[in-house]
Amino acid sequence: RTALIDGALFVVEGDIATRVSVQSEPIGPGRVRVTSGLDPGQLIVIQGQHRLRDGNTVDVRESSDPPRSSAE
Repeated sequence: RTALIDGALFVVEGDIATRVSVQSEPIGPGRVRVTSGLDPGQLIVIQGQHRLRDGNTVDVRESSDPPRSSAE
């Protein structure tokens, strides 16, 4: 799966996800480079973004953290 959905990504500020439109270009199979629409250092959602809506609260974790079950 990809973080990019219909030309947009979800960025995170604090614990709120906001949908932002971006421009991208393919760089390989299943990979793209974002060419505009993001600022350096912005956090993007890379898991669960297909269920998000603009303004949802999110739980920010380092990408190396293992996924937690819904029972936690």
